[in-house]
Amino acid sequence: MAILDDPNRRWSCVRLLRTDSNWYLPVWFPLCIPSRLLAITAWVLTCLSCLPHAGAQADTDFFEAKVRPLLVKHCQSCHGEKKQEGGLRLDTREGWQRGGDRGAAIVPGEAARSLLIQAVKHEDVDLQMPPDGRLAEREIAILETWVGRGANDPRTGEVASATQQMSLEEAGSFWSFQPTQKRPVPSVASAPWSQNPIDAFI
Repeated sequence: MAILDDPNRRWSCVRLLRTDSNWYLPVWFPLCIPSRLLAITAWVLTCLSCLPHAGAQADTDFFEAKVRPLLVKHCQSCHGEKKQEGGLRLDTREGWQRGGDRGAAIVPGEAARSLLIQAVKHEDVDLQMPPDGRLAEREIAILETWVGRGANDPRTGEVASATQQMSLEEAGSFWSFQPTQKRPVPSVASAPWSQNPIDAFI
């Protein structure tokens, strides 16, 4: 066995001498790679190490520029801090992660399985959001892209449970639990029109 150092190729190898052939094995992997190739490899590895961070930042930028304005415009009035239709909040990441009465609103990476996407596409007659009209195709595509890319959401904040419970004392004064009372029948301008005392309340 002999170690060969070839200055023209800039690498070193171990020469294993055999009777029928010569084998060349590397002394150490980096030594068997030309210096220029080593520099290129190091640069590529550095770039690859930056990809996850760059991808996460791109997803955050997409959310802030495209998704957040849609949620604020079309969803937050019914699924925000003051009002939670169906027990669902969409004003924070923790809100949609917790879900509502129907379960999880978003399945990150799976737009087709996400109730939010089904609702905005009006695929279910019992689940159509917003209730005042279907979103534009461009807006639906933005939400589908967001969910499909993992539903990156930089919004933070503890979400209180949307279900509110009353104590027995509070329930005793709630309007729907009050006993019925007989009210005096109001007078009406056109007596013949009123066929029943209840008509006077109309």
